[in-house]
Amino acid sequence: MVALTIGMAVYNDFDGVYFTLQALRLYQDLDDTELLVIDNYGCEDTKGFVEGWAQGRYILATDAVGTTPATYFSGSGQKDAMCFSSPVVQGSSGPISSPD
Repeated sequence: MVALTIGMAVYNDFDGVYFTLQALRLYQDLDDTELLVIDNYGCEDTKGFVEGWAQGRYILATDAVGTTPATYFSGSGQKDAMCFSSPVVQGSSGPISSPD
């Protein structure tokens, strides 16, 4: 079980996924963290990047509308989870803290 799953809901936004995951890798300690991308468009480039280079989990969810339902986090086996839109992290270099 991982301590944290960081998920992002995207729609046809390869650049947003790429730069967000890069920012997370550069500025955060991702030990014991799962990266999850939930895409309701279905971009093969995004899927390949997430599963290959970023070593994350990609879920194609064309049935999802609006904010991603929490049901996609079930089965992640995490203690905590957060889901955000990719532009939220870009440009932020502060640490993501966890309440202890």
